[in-house]
Amino acid sequence: MNRSLWTPLGALLIAASLPACQSGAGAAKKPPVENRKRLGDLPESYSKLWKAWLLKDSRYPMLREAALADPDTTRFLVENLIGVVLGELSSGRVLSGPPGQPTSLERARLELVDLGAASTHALSEVLVLGSGLGPVAVEDLLVEIGGPSVDPLLAQLARKDSPVARRRASRTLGEIAFQRIPANMTTEVVRTALAECLENDEDWIVRSQSALALASWGRSTPSDMADCSRPIVRALADEDDGVRKDVLQALGRLGDPRTIPALVNHLERCMNGGRMGEIVLAQKCL
Repeated sequence: MNRSLWTPLGALLIAASLPACQSGAGAAKKPPVENRKRLGDLPESYSKLWKAWLLKDSRYPMLREAALADPDTTRFLVENLIGVVLGELSSGRVLSGPPGQPTSLERARLELVDLGAASTHALSEVLVLGSGLGPVAVEDLLVEIGGPSVDPLLAQLARKDSPVARRRASRTLGEIAFQRIPANMTTEVVRTALAECLENDEDWIVRSQSALALASWGRSTPSDMADCSRPIVRALADEDDGVRKDVLQALGRLGDPRTIPALVNHLERCMNGGRMGEIVLAQKCL
């Protein structure tokens, strides 16, 4: 099978081409899109699965179970569900739907969360896309899925070609831990990756988000707290004042008493330099 067909963009075009199947004969006609894939162009197992989801067919759970045994079919399903989420958000159909029934957007979101680990890799690939509601919705989905999202997010955090992906990955990792650190998970690899970004990333927003995320990942044990507070304290010397302010916010969130001497020293430097914003934040931390 040509895997290049099943990129997130390809999946969006497949999903976007099927409004009549989803909404009935009265649905508005869509203009043709170049290279758009239709149900009839797909392998039978793919078309049967996707049509069952669109039509809320009672056979869908059985077909989905069979699909999950095959990585390619699973990928197809996940990417088309993501296509529904992105398509509904971009078209403004967020709140549309019969009263008392879930919208297509809600159905797709619930399905992606229920698929859990099977959907996280494809979801994480959306983080590289431009601005808009779609990537924000994907961040929320990854947070809701929780622990299985961590490894794909770390892969996005390591991308050298996309500061946007690194920004969103660091923010999402922080939100996962802020909500609840995944149970039975070794946090060292996450803390190491975030500390590396905090110290060396060329993008100041990535450094800021990494500081705040580190603080959330340092709440498991006293040892984790110490391992997180050390790189955050070092970042008080960051050349960017926006980063330094978020570093102070992170230290306040972490609440490690061992950072008090460093905070006192930083407060003195800020007072000598007249850096009022940092003075206020340092005082709050203390």
